[in-house]
Amino acid sequence: MAVIAEMRKANEEMVHIFKLQRQEREEARIFRAAIAHLWVILSDSTAKGMRGFGPLSPELASEVNNHVHRLLDLLKQFE
Repeated sequence: MAVIAEMRKANEEMVHIFKLQRQEREEARIFRAAIAHLWVILSDSTAKGMRGFGPLSPELASEVNNHVHRLLDLLKQFE
């Protein structure tokens, strides 16, 4: 939290020094970007996307995929 506070302070100083104009961000756009980011993370979490962790048994791969696809289905509700 201390690092985040320091980063915010440094950013505010930069805004002041360079006389930058703040722009309001549309919350919906930020939300959609977060959902897209989660989609990528979840898609990479399927058994196929986890190849770097070693092979999974077919049963375990199916179970992992079922969990990931359930999460992806839930995420679709935000579209």
